[in-house]
Amino acid sequence: MAKRSLLTGIVLLAVAGLTGCSSGPTISELGPQLQQEGTQQLDAAADYSGVDGVKPTITEDASKDVPCGDGKVKRVFAGSFPFEPGASLDTTFDLAFISLRGRIDGKRYDLVTQPDKEDLTRREAVFAGKDDNKLTLTFVFTGGATPTFALRGETACLEA
Repeated sequence: MAKRSLLTGIVLLAVAGLTGCSSGPTISELGPQLQQEGTQQLDAAADYSGVDGVKPTITEDASKDVPCGDGKVKRVFAGSFPFEPGASLDTTFDLAFISLRGRIDGKRYDLVTQPDKEDLTRREAVFAGKDDNKLTLTFVFTGGATPTFALRGETACLEA
């Protein structure tokens, strides 16, 4: 009986070694995922509150490895667009956040930073991915002469 258990254990270890123990997606898998997620969120937000006829500008497309030390890299997505404020910038910020909150997949993301409702010039919301979803999405609404919606997404720092 002990020999059979030993043989079973060896076979299981060999199978585990052949299939590889994965600690989640790789940076090359997360980059396109971040690009797709960021583009979808940015386009949806622009459709909801962007200036008519203005498309979002993407400044980082998550296609390049960005060093973050210790031989690790991350991918970054960034984009923005001007938005049309309503009669009240405070109400505009609130409605934009409600719309954003409705679009974020609560099964994949947790809200980790709530917008500061007292700030009438800038509001920021940060969503972090759950489990193997190693993405963080930061949404920033800024008032002023040209009200702007910006999104910055990052992968976790992973082995290159």
